[in-house]
Amino acid sequence: MKRLIDVVIENFALDHRGIHGVSHWARVMLNGEMLHRHHPEIDLHVVKLFAVLHDCKRVCDSGDHDHGIRAADWLVTQNNILFKTTPIQLSQLVRACRYSQLSRLSSKYYYIRKHVDKIGTLILISSVIASAFIASLVRYL
Repeated sequence: MKRLIDVVIENFALDHRGIHGVSHWARVMLNGEMLHRHHPEIDLHVVKLFAVLHDCKRVCDSGDHDHGIRAADWLVTQNNILFKTTPIQLSQLVRACRYSQLSRLSSKYYYIRKHVDKIGTLILISSVIASAFIASLVRYL
């Protein structure tokens, strides 16, 4: 995961300390882990990858409605290079990123994406113990 984060930050068009940067990814990750506890059928590996990748191709912090499509297209080229997924996991991750702007999608992966991202931008989590993922992000904050 560290190499993936390093590459995403290195190629991030925005400020990695900004609104859609590493602190946002960390909140999405923590919220994904909390939601996974209530929905264990959701693949946690997909949720963790989504946390890092869903905004990786943003070109601005607002009004960039195609960022999820660009992220999905890019992450397909990086499977088995920067991260590893099964074909099913890759399909779920692509779908979650590609349709991240569509509220009518009913997939359970979209459900987790939608709620993780919204919670991640609306609340500050102070009672959750930081995971190894969060520890790996601290140096970028």
